[in-house]
Amino acid sequence: MSTNLAAAGARGGLVTIFSQVLSLITRMVGLIFLARLLPPEVFGLAAIVVAITTFASAVIFLGLPMATVQATTLSQRAKSSLFVINTGLGVGLGLILFFSAGLIASYYGDDRLVPMVQWLALVPTLSGIQSQFRLQLVRNLEFTGLAASEVVSQLLGTCSAIVLALMGKTYEAIIAQSVVQSLSQLLIVTILSRWLPTIPGAWATEVKELLIIGLRIFGTNLLRDGSRSIVVPIMAVFNSPAAIGNYDRAQQLAIVPINLTVDQLQRVAIPILSQFRDAPARMLAYMRRAQLAAAYGTATGFLVGAALAQPLLTFLLGPDWTLAGTILQALAIGAVFRTLGQSMQWIFISAGATKQGFTFSLWSQPAIVLISLAGLPWGVLGVAIANAIAWSLYWPAATIVASRAAGFASAPLITDALRAFSCFGIPVGLAALIARFLGLDDLPTILVGIGFAVVMAALLAILIRPIRNDLLALLDVLKLALQKR
Repeated sequence: MSTNLAAAGARGGLVTIFSQVLSLITRMVGLIFLARLLPPEVFGLAAIVVAITTFASAVIFLGLPMATVQATTLSQRAKSSLFVINTGLGVGLGLILFFSAGLIASYYGDDRLVPMVQWLALVPTLSGIQSQFRLQLVRNLEFTGLAASEVVSQLLGTCSAIVLALMGKTYEAIIAQSVVQSLSQLLIVTILSRWLPTIPGAWATEVKELLIIGLRIFGTNLLRDGSRSIVVPIMAVFNSPAAIGNYDRAQQLAIVPINLTVDQLQRVAIPILSQFRDAPARMLAYMRRAQLAAAYGTATGFLVGAALAQPLLTFLLGPDWTLAGTILQALAIGAVFRTLGQSMQWIFISAGATKQGFTFSLWSQPAIVLISLAGLPWGVLGVAIANAIAWSLYWPAATIVASRAAGFASAPLITDALRAFSCFGIPVGLAALIARFLGLDDLPTILVGIGFAVVMAALLAILIRPIRNDLLALLDVLKLALQKR
């Protein structure tokens, strides 16, 4: 791996992580304020609509973002053609959602869903329009501008929702949060990309090949996002809006860190990994570093979150959200495996193995849904526990299949993660859990638990050489990212 390429990847990763931390803080602040200003049933209804619009947004992209990123060259006419495709799909799906609002409301027996669906139909439309502008920033490795657009738009959307909630608006606040965020991001990326579509073309020479690759990625993403989105609407048939609202808040806390790390870092990882398509050993070396960061960072954070979920949710959201705290414990454990499992998508795309990735997703993602829904007889908590079990089975299977497709052994990736879990993540999480048995109030329990976790992490780094070596390797990546160009 060349030093310049490694440094570019490290810098891009650092900028992305920093921006996503800011976005995460913004989301958490918004979640806390809105959870105290709005009743759980509002979030329950919003979860149904957001699940539908998220699924629609996944359809719009047709897998073209990652297909475009991995392409070595792309002409202006081809970019313009892709802009037409994504925009057309966005407008078409937006109209379908708008005119289907009545049917959706009738199915769930709640007329309040009509205006929510109609307004949120703007989200997939705006997503389709902005797709190629975002990709222009990614292809130019302008990660700072892209990160800024996400942070600023997230802040504007959250502030809009809080202001409306303070004015006594409920469903309007939820609608504004998504629409304002999508609209502001469209405006920002359009300006920063310094690109405008022209006459489309190159349909046969460039666009056709990208569509083939994109459709495979799309199939994988559709199965993944569809599997994730379908659970809430199905649960809503058997559970009250309040119970769904508790599940949705817990799920947001568990899913957002994955979206803001694994899903966002792929725009940095895939262009770098794609350079090593013909050098499996070098691809494996890069991937091991990336997975170590996920295992020691995101996954360990989830284990600490699982230990402190109950007092954390009660303190942040109030006593009405006790059920959400219990649900979060299960979802956070599942998120540990989900973090590593979803990062295997990077390998499938970078190695040009999108067909194998789609084939794997064709059975694995529906299996996750079926296993999760097997918990329905035990309510939303049963679904959360079953979901955690499903992802614990998915991770090793995804690692084996992706590694085989790329031409390298899966054992190093699996053993690295198991070492991080068993020797670092689990002991750190158990140290945080001790605070739960001290009889303290919620905030002291959280602070003491985090303190115990930090102390345990430091002790493990000092006493266990393999852990220390892993952390030093990650420190080297950080130093590389901070080097001047």
